[in-house]
Amino acid sequence: MMLKQRLVRGEPIQLGDREIVPEARWTWVMTRRATFGRQHQSARGWMAVHVQPTAVIEHNPTHTRRIPIHNRTHQLLWGFIAGALALPFLMELAVRLARPKCE
Repeated sequence: MMLKQRLVRGEPIQLGDREIVPEARWTWVMTRRATFGRQHQSARGWMAVHVQPTAVIEHNPTHTRRIPIHNRTHQLLWGFIAGALALPFLMELAVRLARPKCE
């Protein structure tokens, strides 16, 4: 399996005396497999690409600044996944604590 990640910058956009440059993180995963035998040959593979905006860079005559982009939806979805994974364990713990002890 091959995993690569790269920070890329887009085409600059001129806005008056300012120049805006978008920045994104480009991640891709690829796997390949080939089998050669006496009777048959086979090959397979897959690839996935994910591009996530990370910042906007503003250049003007007096200064240059990088304005980060925070993906709140991404953070919220990871929170939901963590909650969904933790919920069965918490429910099992609640049931065990509520059950009367047999002596």
